[in-house]
Amino acid sequence: MVMKSRQSPARSSAQRDRTHAEQVERWANFVKTHPRSVWIKQVGPLVDSQIIMANRFYERLSKTEGGMEKIRKLRGIGDNVTISNDVE
Repeated sequence: MVMKSRQSPARSSAQRDRTHAEQVERWANFVKTHPRSVWIKQVGPLVDSQIIMANRFYERLSKTEGGMEKIRKLRGIGDNVTISNDVE
């Protein structure tokens, strides 16, 4: 049996926002109070994965009709610049 939340969507959204803000504040304090060598081990893999996913997106987009033009617009690159299909 699935229990439905009794909170209104606005209230649950506010709760989520407050919880998120608290987590951001905790992370900022952690970064301020620990050397980069400590926290980079935690955030490095996340950043790396985001870059990999972005590269995969651009690779897929480049193979679609009009994809290279869309990439130029996304990256703010003029038509006179050559973009390699090798995005990695």
